[in-house]
Amino acid sequence: MARTEDRRRRKRLGELLLEAGLITRDDLQTALDRQREFSGRVGSHLIRIGAVTESVLLEFLSRTTGYPAVDLANESVDKELRSLIPQEFAEEHLAVPVKRYADRQSQVLTVAMADPTDLELADRLQFSTGCRIEPAVATESAVHRFIRRLYELPAVRTTRRDDFLPHITGAREEGPASAPSAPLPFLESSPTRKRRFAALAELLIEKGVITREELIAKMQKEQSRRKG
Repeated sequence: MARTEDRRRRKRLGELLLEAGLITRDDLQTALDRQREFSGRVGSHLIRIGAVTESVLLEFLSRTTGYPAVDLANESVDKELRSLIPQEFAEEHLAVPVKRYADRQSQVLTVAMADPTDLELADRLQFSTGCRIEPAVATESAVHRFIRRLYELPAVRTTRRDDFLPHITGAREEGPASAPSAPLPFLESSPTRKRRFAALAELLIEKGVITREELIAKMQKEQSRRKG
């Protein structure tokens, strides 16, 4: 039931962004198609396809939900908070403890959530932590990055399909039967190599080493060179 309600909430977010003129109908349809294929939240897919920036989406989420926005990239990590919300729970519910302080009545725990309107989740956290929960909104991708920092996880924990795989596959299939030089690692046919490259590419983009557009352009340039 909760998942059904969450899907409806995400659909409303897309419609609200559309009504606000921040995305186009095609943007929304593409994001919904990607959501069906890869799962995740519509907002995250809108960021991935370049329809909105993370900062614009965060501001919009804060305005529409009425909860304060938190820029997790600029938040320091308090390792003592890890015991309050286990890693598995944080990953499943996209909720991370950011800071704790005391007011006149109780301990207050600020929790960054992809969905701060989930009152049931806030109640569960209040019961399990013994703190009054202060929800704040953050984007899904920002929460994932903060989870890696807070729980000291490897930079790339898992691999998954993403935007690059069609380009990787296409580069291999459309290339000449006999390449003049050894193929690049990401042009190998091994699915494992493809997944590893996809994960590495996502990490480089996330850290600002290269943009998605620059990487795809380089891959297309390499594909053209191999055709020649």
